[in-house]
Order: sequence, then structure tokens, then C-alpha cells
Amino acid sequence: MANQNKGSVDQGVMKRETAGKGSLGAGGVSASGTAPEADELELGSEDDLRVEDVMTEDVATLTPLCNAKKAAVLMRDRDVGFLPVVAEDGRVVGVVTDRDLVLGVLASDRPASTPAKDVMTPDPVTCTVGDDLQECERLMSENQINRMVVLGEDGKLAGVVSLADLALVETDHAVGDLVADVRLGDGDAR
Repeated sequence: MANQNKGSVDQGVMKRETAGKGSLGAGGVSASGTAPEADELELGSEDDLRVEDVMTEDVATLTPLCNAKKAAVLMRDRDVGFLPVVAEDGRVVGVVTDRDLVLGVLASDRPASTPAKDVMTPDPVTCTVGDDLQECERLMSENQINRMVVLGEDGKLAGVVSLADLALVETDHAVGDLVADVRLGDGDAR
């Protein structure tokens, strides 16, 4: 699957749009704000699924210099708690979670102008669009993370897989096991 990314930068907030199949928003909600239909996911057996089959493609991102206030507003507006931080060359250099903002800015008495690079979790765990979904789940469990950055064949951001995305395609038992594994830690990207 070839993803064509185009985006624009607005005061440190990158808006990335991905051309291709219909994308789902955070937590498996489509851009229209409704839950996706099963046929939108093109489901096969769980063993046949690749990361690209379930990932959210329309992902809002930050630049390293975007400030904490803008990150928080973007999270509120997009109803997400996780934003990849993308350098000018398109490499994902980190992620900012709502927890990073609370602990790294609010609880630390830092100003709202604090740049994302100062509160982000650097070098996040990643997978690629062609990876088997079970490998993605294994990495999420092993690293105790709720969301996984997905890279395209070019090494640039292609999307994100969340526990909610996995819940759309996995059995109740499998999702329950994964959530239990992730909850043993704090669930933030590392």
C-alpha cells in the first residue's frame, strides 16, 4: 500500500493527511465521527491482518518546537491523548501524551510555552505498515504501550495503532489479554 502524505505546518502543529483507503480517527472512529462498519476494515482472519489494515491514517502531529499549549489544544480538538512528534525531514522523533503534558508541564510548574521536544518521549517504539498485526500486539504488550507509531516503507509516519483499533478486529479474549499486559505498566509510549 503506497501512502501519499501531504501536510502543512501551522505554528508548530503539523496537519498530516494521508491519501488512500478511508481512514479511521482516534479510537476507531471515522472522520465523520461514527463507528466504522465492519466492511470498512476489509477483515480476513486475524492471522492474515497486517498493521496497515487496522491503523489510523489521519494522524495529527507536532513539530519539536510546538508548545505544550498548542499540543493540549490539538489533543482536545482531535479527541486524542497521543501525538507523534515529527522532524522537518519526516522522521518520528518522539511522542507527546496527555500524561507527558500533565507531568512534564503542569505538575512541574513549567510554562505552557514549553516546546514538545522538552516533554516528549523520545525514540518511540514503532512498527511498519507491512508488519503482521500479531507482531504489533506483541510489541505493545512487551513495551506496555497503548498506542504504536506505524512507519511506512520510507521510514516516515504512516499512522498509529491503538488498543481501540485492535479491539475492532480481535477477539474479546485477545484484547483483554493485551490490555492486561499493557496495564501492568503505565501505558505510555517508550
